[in-house]
Amino acid sequence: MARKAKSRPYHHGDLREALVASATEMIEEGGPSSFTLRECARRAGVSHAAPKNHFATAEDLIAEVAARGFEHFVAALAQAADSSVDQSPDARLTAMCRAYVDFARSHRGVYGLMFRERSGFAKSEHLRTAARAAPAPRAARARTCRACA
Repeated sequence: MARKAKSRPYHHGDLREALVASATEMIEEGGPSSFTLRECARRAGVSHAAPKNHFATAEDLIAEVAARGFEHFVAALAQAADSSVDQSPDARLTAMCRAYVDFARSHRGVYGLMFRERSGFAKSEHLRTAARAAPAPRAARARTCRACA
């Protein structure tokens, strides 16, 4: 009697998130230049063609990683300012400066990706919005410190 081939329906779960996580991991390990879509798909456990279901190009995927990097960066700065023991404007700004350096050191790959110039990034609305939000907390804190001086 012939064996019936086991059919395994395609269902990864949340492939988009798995791809972003794999891409982020690769970029953190070896910097932006270490990223390949094929390796990212392999790490996510899918075929090399599967990412096309969520990202038209590799550039679109790394733009998403950069956008999320900006969001985490802004959140880290805000959290540092809000948790500063001394809530004076100068102390809050100092806490944000430390958080800035800590973020850059602990997320070297993504940090490098966030601030590099890439023409392909221009089409990512998510990245443009996240990048524009990044300077806002620092600028507001700096204006507050100058107002107190």
